[in-house]
Amino acid sequence: AQWSFDAGEWRDSGTFEVSDEGDHMLIYKSVYGWTTPSPETISLTNNSTVTITRTYLQNGGVRVELEPAQARANGAQWQVDGGVWQAPGATVTNLSPGLHTLSFFPVDDYITPPSQTVTINEGEVTPVVVWYTPILGSVVIMIEPSTVISNGARWRVDGGAWIESGSTVHGIEP
Repeated sequence: AQWSFDAGEWRDSGTFEVSDEGDHMLIYKSVYGWTTPSPETISLTNNSTVTITRTYLQNGGVRVELEPAQARANGAQWQVDGGVWQAPGATVTNLSPGLHTLSFFPVDDYITPPSQTVTINEGEVTPVVVWYTPILGSVVIMIEPSTVISNGARWRVDGGAWIESGSTVHGIEP
């Protein structure tokens, strides 16, 4: 981690720069795995000393599990801050501490989870579990002719209770 005064050479922490009064630009060198302090302008006055302390923050990450298994089998994926699509269970690292947005890939027969905000803590991997909700359907069965209905013809779903003609069953998974 180093700093530069008015786009000059990189300097180590604790070193000094002597300069004329006026506005000057400070920039900080990027270090992988750490969030770099933002560039800034400082104002110097004649015969003054300015001491500045800036802190690099250790980056964190996020690991996202997607449920249920059938959604994963159908291609469920996720991304952070609009980045590359990730497989369920993948970890994205080198994220600056703070708020980040998770988005989810549409999967047939499932409601796509809404985007959500996750807080990344300094130096930690945040685990997240997200559920895709199955799109449930309904079915209506009309039995014909009417003479078989009067003789007791019925229908059922997946071995459930027998149902009369014209009845609707809701909440059927794809």
